[in-house]
Amino acid sequence: MTLATEIRAAPQAQGYFAHRIEGARQIEQLNEAEGLAIRLEAMAGRMEIAGAKKELLCLWHTRANEGFRTVPKFEADLVSIRFITQGCLLRRNPRETFIGQPSRAILVGFGEMREEQASRAFESLGGTISR
Repeated sequence: MTLATEIRAAPQAQGYFAHRIEGARQIEQLNEAEGLAIRLEAMAGRMEIAGAKKELLCLWHTRANEGFRTVPKFEADLVSIRFITQGCLLRRNPRETFIGQPSRAILVGFGEMREEQASRAFESLGGTISR
């Protein structure tokens, strides 16, 4: 399926989601979707995101063949964690830059994030927890 924003029907209460992004129109659809705290600023190639959101917790898997860049849409009182399984992720805050790679996870407050930039051949498991 090539829809940017496909909300899976399996069970509604669980908040499952799956996105396959392959072009400018799909980036726009993703950025307009409600409930996403990030905005996809740049992407090359293809990107897939799938996960589940339930009240205070959101968990997802991300795969991108050519990398991407995201910025926050709004400030949120969340703790964010990324386990990088392939590639590299740079996460910039006003005072410092965090580097995530297969041997290092990133655990930081979401509210301080200014941007994230993923490398080519990127894959990770991520999550946010409301404080």
